[in-house]
Amino acid sequence: MNGKKINYIPGWDCHGLPIELKALAEGTKASPLEIRTKCAAFAKEALERQKSGFKEWGVAADWELETSTYQTNRPGYVSNQLQLFYEFYQKGLVFRDLKPVFWSPSSKSALAEAELEYDNNHESPSVFLQLKLENVPDAFAVIWTTTPWTLPSNQAVCYNPSLEYALVYLDGNTSKKYLIATSLITSFSETTNMTIDISETISGKDLQGFRYQHPVDSKILPFIAASHVEDSKGTGLVHTAPAHGPDDFLISLEHKIPVLSLVDEEGKYTSKAPDFLVGKQVLEEGNKLVMEKASEQWFMNTESLKTRATEEIEKIKIYPRVNEEANRKMLMTQVQKRPYWCISRQRSWGVPIPVFYKKDTKEIVLNREIVDCIANLVSKEGSIDFWWSKNPSEIISPDILGRLEISPENLVKGNDIFDIWFDSGTSWSSVLGENKIADLYLEGYDQFTGWFQSSLLTSVAHRNCAPYKSLFVHGFTVDDKGLKMSKSLGNVISPSEIIKKFGTDSLRWWVAAHGTQHMSITVSNKLLQQSAESVSKIRATLRYLNGVLGEGDRLYCGMDEDLAQIKSVLKECYLILNKAIWPVTPFLVEESWSYFDSSAPFYKNKSCVENDWENKEAEQIVTEALNLKRKINQMESTNSWLLHCSVNCTSEQLQYLSKLQPKLSEFVNNSELCEILQVGSVKLEESMESSIELKISETPLCPRCRRFQCHQGGVCERCLIVMKSKGF
Repeated sequence: MNGKKINYIPGWDCHGLPIELKALAEGTKASPLEIRTKCAAFAKEALERQKSGFKEWGVAADWELETSTYQTNRPGYVSNQLQLFYEFYQKGLVFRDLKPVFWSPSSKSALAEAELEYDNNHESPSVFLQLKLENVPDAFAVIWTTTPWTLPSNQAVCYNPSLEYALVYLDGNTSKKYLIATSLITSFSETTNMTIDISETISGKDLQGFRYQHPVDSKILPFIAASHVEDSKGTGLVHTAPAHGPDDFLISLEHKIPVLSLVDEEGKYTSKAPDFLVGKQVLEEGNKLVMEKASEQWFMNTESLKTRATEEIEKIKIYPRVNEEANRKMLMTQVQKRPYWCISRQRSWGVPIPVFYKKDTKEIVLNREIVDCIANLVSKEGSIDFWWSKNPSEIISPDILGRLEISPENLVKGNDIFDIWFDSGTSWSSVLGENKIADLYLEGYDQFTGWFQSSLLTSVAHRNCAPYKSLFVHGFTVDDKGLKMSKSLGNVISPSEIIKKFGTDSLRWWVAAHGTQHMSITVSNKLLQQSAESVSKIRATLRYLNGVLGEGDRLYCGMDEDLAQIKSVLKECYLILNKAIWPVTPFLVEESWSYFDSSAPFYKNKSCVENDWENKEAEQIVTEALNLKRKINQMESTNSWLLHCSVNCTSEQLQYLSKLQPKLSEFVNNSELCEILQVGSVKLEESMESSIELKISETPLCPRCRRFQCHQGGVCERCLIVMKSKGF
């Protein structure tokens, strides 16, 4: 549109848990290499299917040239990702540590929050539990938790020093006292249906030094002051299990409390758990849910990137502009609240984290030479499958092992692969190269927690800037009742069905007309029909212009000189119209253009708009004329070419209308104003107030041109002159 070539490089994220799970649908017993072979075939099939759809939808890209698209499993992409990881490792931006992460027992892998699906109807089992206090005789602390399966891993109870607490009696029993935050007594009573009497109140500060008995093994454990404890729900006393929550984990670091993990990768209690729990599933609903669990993982230090990332977010533009500040705030909030990013997964289908470990000490073995060795092998073999088939001595050259003074028998390969968001989040490096910044990233609003964020963080980590100048954020489709489309509801309208019924351009028109209005985008047969009708009107306009500009001349009434001028104007209109609507209706434009110029498709035509096309005065003149036309149409519904219009207008109106009809105070039938108003004649006069007087002529219109009036049985004066010049 602006005379610039768009360097659009589409691509595919070929790795990820969903693909691996689909590849394993036939059975779960397979070696890593067998899994990778199945996944590669599945990804290729899905890729080709999607590519075919993109072509059908008219997505403009070079789909056949390999360098014009990217895939995250191609050798060059993989090697680049390995090099970036090592750079981050050198900078101290990635590290390995034991931290609580989202863990899927069914997948036996860590997950990112963006990979989770929340069931709004799910209710976690919650319990109130009494813990015997050591400091106060016959007294108990009351905690509330929605993860009772973590109680065996309890290491502390957290309280808020700024809250007030109370020792209370329950149901009139004065032999025991229970410690609860004063502000939560009412909600506790309503939830438990127990009556409560306050014995005494205690300042939160005075809980320092309180101790209690562990609910399972009676071990004496501490109360710890913590700011994350609130009085919005529960009891104001928080059960703390460092292996199963980020706040709990941070408390353990601050107070040097052991991180006790009693749950294995399958979501079962380990042999270190109490005997009556060993081997049991921790979640009642089996292993389909996700838990928070401490695990040795690789992390990216997002804390050190937040300030710069936030500065970059302030600079970018976000479209649609109507939601710009809300979306900017959303992205900024997501970045600021993220303490660390777990970039490792325990699966087979992905890029392995290129790290070796010493068998005897578990020490990390990694340097530039090792990464280069792996990258060279990727290039040589065409994939990184060898990570699962070769031993360390076949991957690392003897020279490097010698310089490191490490025996290959004392080395083991890491079993982790990169998180899919690290995979896709480094796409800017492979696609753009070292110094380029994309003008635009386009994705759905869910990518504020995904691709938008991961791309920003990795780019800031590598080159201290965002990988994009602007973001375009779209929503997702719903039906005409506002319901999310799903196969179970039977309300899915697929693009292929729309194309069969309405055509590709109608689908594209619907996207252009409705795709950015809301985050919930309604798609219905009614809206699609309206889109098809809009496209049909444009088709009719293009057909008319094709006829006028082609050999079948439809403008036969005027002089040749007049016709040439009209054609020149209409040709310019035709070119600009095609240029304006090609991004939305390319198939229609190319079809029309093939009748105008069959030598090359329209998209290769370099039609440029003159820089001085925008004329404010011309816009005001035409606007004034169209306002007058609207008023005339409201006054009379007869054939407007029979109307004689006497127009009294203010000096300001006359200033513009006189540009279209310079003669004043007399009827004129051949001015530009007459043509715009489509009336027989117009008389302009200046007046203090504007008014319009219409008179319907009884003289018939010319049977040849249907434009000018003439006497019965003849033709108008203009047609006589034209016919004479043509030898009639």
